[in-house]
Amino acid sequence: MENWNAANNELSAAVLASGRLDELLAELGCEVKGYPGGDRFRGRCPVHKGADTNFVVGTDGEKFPVYWACHSHRCHKAAKLKGNLLGLVRGALTGDPDRPATMAKAVAFVEDFLAREGDRPTAVRQPAERPTRPTLSLTRAEVRRRLLLPSPYFLSRGFSPAVLDRYDIGESRRYGWAVAPVYDDRGHACVGAVYRSTKPPCGTCSKCHHPADSCARGEPRWWFPQGFPKGDYLFNYAAAVRSVSPFVLLVEGVTDVLRAAEAGVVAVAGFGTDLSVPQALKLAVLNKPVVVAFDNDPAGTRAAASIVTLLRREGVSATVRHPPSGYKDVGEIPAAEVTRWLAA
Repeated sequence: MENWNAANNELSAAVLASGRLDELLAELGCEVKGYPGGDRFRGRCPVHKGADTNFVVGTDGEKFPVYWACHSHRCHKAAKLKGNLLGLVRGALTGDPDRPATMAKAVAFVEDFLAREGDRPTAVRQPAERPTRPTLSLTRAEVRRRLLLPSPYFLSRGFSPAVLDRYDIGESRRYGWAVAPVYDDRGHACVGAVYRSTKPPCGTCSKCHHPADSCARGEPRWWFPQGFPKGDYLFNYAAAVRSVSPFVLLVEGVTDVLRAAEAGVVAVAGFGTDLSVPQALKLAVLNKPVVVAFDNDPAGTRAAASIVTLLRREGVSATVRHPPSGYKDVGEIPAAEVTRWLAA
């Protein structure tokens, strides 16, 4: 859709007709105050993630059906943004008014939002269905109270007790699973988890269960809670935001992040070989080079090349660094060798 003004007006009208503008603002990270469903909304700016309530959205404008203004940082005046709905979405998706998401991604986001209730405008394409948003929100103290820390399973695999404790890697007292909590982008609230079976793998069913149990009782090696939108998060992202490291290492899984941490390297995991657009935008916001270090197998090699292309489209300096020969992934490399490998 090349006529972006027409796209903005059409999507704005559809959002207003649905009566769900307040919901859209909430999905963009704005805690709206005032009178949802009315002509004006006030809250925290979802573009620069401000703490004050100097962000205003109106629906009674003459130029734009939906308009917005950030009166503290003046995000709406940024050179690459407009004070209309798509301008707001572009800025909110990256959290950086100077490096907003592309117009196409903003259009897709609004289409997606509308499609979940069947209110999408007929002139735009049907987007893919988004997963259900997580309802979990636990403090770190609550997480630690619920788990046996550090995880005996990961201790038995040779991971550092200090690193396991730092990342709250424990085991469910009720089910015996190893648990890697997933925190929000600020590292304040636990929004989900990655579970790891502590049972031995079965050579017949490829799942994990005790030898005395039937394959019908097998469980996956790794899994997520039902409905968890893994494409919206990066494991250990909050640490990458705070880090002064000149680069960030992008890996596939939790154990890769743990091993990198033992070597003093900041890494984030995308939960597999796929990288979603929201995850790519989070990496772009870091404004530092990304080194992609996926598994030493054909799938990892192909995915790494594809993700480098995606990141470069978002303006990220990205390169591929395969784990040394003889190691399947970063998680298998001894910590001392991780340092030498990255320095080579």
